[in-house]
Amino acid sequence: MATNRKTTTTSKEVRTAIRKHVLECICFDGYDTLKTEDQASDKEKVLTLFDIHSKEYQHNNRLSQQQSFVEWCKGLPSSFNIEFYDYKIEETLKSFGIDTTAYKGNDNMFDFYLNLLYRELMFLSK
Repeated sequence: MATNRKTTTTSKEVRTAIRKHVLECICFDGYDTLKTEDQASDKEKVLTLFDIHSKEYQHNNRLSQQQSFVEWCKGLPSSFNIEFYDYKIEETLKSFGIDTTAYKGNDNMFDFYLNLLYRELMFLSK
């Protein structure tokens, strides 16, 4: 996405790229689900992922749903195959069209990435 203007995380292009990425990360191998990823609609995939999250991690009532989901993702759940190496996260964010300069050498890049994924998962779940 080469452009001279600054691309925001809320631009249509960025959000579309993130949505595509999150759907590619969902994997139900080893889970007892009604449908496989190939059979399920995008909404069904996301709702199933949220259901898996609830069953595996929603025991911590002190956290918001978003905080709980982000913390769960940090444990690298097998149902959501996300990037976890800094250089891969940076490459992925750049592929979305996001300038990562502010996050170079910053521990917040992973949280930023996870929060973007959560935002688009919530959109897809509606």
